[in-house]
Amino acid sequence: MGSARAHLIIATAALLVAFLAVLQVRTERQVRQFLGVSSPQLEELAYRMQREEQLRSELEAEAAALRRRLEALMEEMARKQRGFYALNMQLRALRLLAGLTPVEGPGVAIELSDNPRPLQPGENPNEVLLHYTDLARVVADLWAAGAEAVAINEERLVGTSGIECVGTTILVNQRRLVPPFLITAIGDLDRLMSEAGIRGGSLDMLKSFGFPVRITRLQSLRIPAYRGAMASAGAR
Repeated sequence: MGSARAHLIIATAALLVAFLAVLQVRTERQVRQFLGVSSPQLEELAYRMQREEQLRSELEAEAAALRRRLEALMEEMARKQRGFYALNMQLRALRLLAGLTPVEGPGVAIELSDNPRPLQPGENPNEVLLHYTDLARVVADLWAAGAEAVAINEERLVGTSGIECVGTTILVNQRRLVPPFLITAIGDLDRLMSEAGIRGGSLDMLKSFGFPVRITRLQSLRIPAYRGAMASAGAR
């Protein structure tokens, strides 16, 4: 009984295998007939598909590598731009210190004129004239008050500027200036105004001797760039 059942199972399995083999052959034949290609052609198509898949994988890997390279280049460019920006800011600061660029901002304007009183008989005319030392003291007080930029009659003062006297003529940056003198300074308004009005200061002394002094507080002021030669002589 058991032997007969075993033979039946084996026979059934053999029939199933044979059926599947026939089905596979028929299916392959039907596919070839449907596509109009032979078995070698199917193998060629399969090989091409495999190659295309491999190529696609290689291209994806190459694209990923290019993206990483691009990201690295962009980061490097951003880093260089930050460095360029820092250098540019340093250059601007140096140009500002050298007076090579115009400056705008809050500041003060100080107008000075010769003493208008008439000369007394036998009096020295120099007693009613402004001298280069008067201007130099006012400018020194403004620098001491933290002025960022100072000019006299639109002549920007820098570290190499000279305020000199040739006879009765005042020279600033080797340019002849005549009164009235307009001294402009940009910086902290409160500090500049405090220095300008300090008792016993340079301006207070001029007032006490009868020289007209007018101080104006300005929220917006422009001082031009230095126009003289960059010489090593002179000091502010």
